[in-house]
Amino acid sequence: ENDHCLIQVWFPNQQKRLQNAVVACTNSEEYAEEEVATTLTHFGERSKLYKFQVEEGLAEGLPGRVFVSGRPEMTLDVQRYGKRNYLRMDEAINCGIKAAVGIPVYTREGPGAQRETVAVVEISKVSEKLNMERLSCRLADVFESVDLHTWGRESPAIKFGNWPFNIHVQRTSAILNTLIEAVCQLPGIQYASIWGHSSMSDAAEVQKPAAARVSPLALLTCDALPCGVQNARFIEYRQSCSSKYVYEGFGFVGRAWQKNCSVWHSEIASIPAHVNPYANFSVANFKGGVVAVPITLSKGGLGGTDVTDTQQPGGSGCACGSLPNQTKYVMEIFMTDLCPDTEQQRSLIVNMLSLFLRIGGGRFEIGVLLEYW
Repeated sequence: ENDHCLIQVWFPNQQKRLQNAVVACTNSEEYAEEEVATTLTHFGERSKLYKFQVEEGLAEGLPGRVFVSGRPEMTLDVQRYGKRNYLRMDEAINCGIKAAVGIPVYTREGPGAQRETVAVVEISKVSEKLNMERLSCRLADVFESVDLHTWGRESPAIKFGNWPFNIHVQRTSAILNTLIEAVCQLPGIQYASIWGHSSMSDAAEVQKPAAARVSPLALLTCDALPCGVQNARFIEYRQSCSSKYVYEGFGFVGRAWQKNCSVWHSEIASIPAHVNPYANFSVANFKGGVVAVPITLSKGGLGGTDVTDTQQPGGSGCACGSLPNQTKYVMEIFMTDLCPDTEQQRSLIVNMLSLFLRIGGGRFEIGVLLEYW
């Protein structure tokens, strides 16, 4: 990497607590190498003093949340988390740690077996840059060489003729990571997560309309998909969503999926409780706005895109019969409560959609039509 970073690997010990197993620093040309290396190394050494609990419903710290949920978590500034959600806050402040990402590592017992999270890779930087696309692809290659897998490697490959870094076949995970990182760099974004199609038919907790008789309906989940947390209050919301599913057509996410347009409201707290899809969540009284944006990475007739057959770990390849579901997602984005003005929010959303279009370069479809809830 051309940006100095600290790499830590966390795995459970015999007491079922995550411990720091490996610490390494990459080279850097952007900073005074000796100074930054010393700072990051010190943070790594201090991290060794922590053991994060991941049993009995607990998921301590960023590594613990990633280990328990089995999905990535990123932030451009860990110092926004607060000590409750980032237990090494004092060390992070003293060492100037900013951007961080946790990526789960899986193993499989055999063909068709459920994946099991066995470790978490945590990458920390003193800058607010992550380069998630490069990181996720490189990590996947490294762990596959020892028969382990990282998040998103099971997703189908999308073939783009001219994607950044001259990589012609991109895993959907790398693309979604890039979009999450990009939107979290916009001013005013508090939280962003990706929802996608789920094959689960027996979900214990499903958000659905009271009179949902239309069949079939897509079942959407944000479990095992990336998110960016820039505000500590959304940690609880993220954890709640990891065990819940939503039907197509219900709530902001479901409606955006069904209508294939972006769905927006400028103040969640002002939505009447009986129709507020967030009524049972910690964000019900959030005075900021929310927008759900549909993203289709591959679609028939979309110039320059294609889905390649790819061997999945423990499987027989991608289920090409269900490509529309496999490559369609909805990004749920919460905007700061310090910006309640409707027109300012609209401007922020327009800038966000324009950013997605620039990143995609016409290679995937964004729901640019904006509907107010």
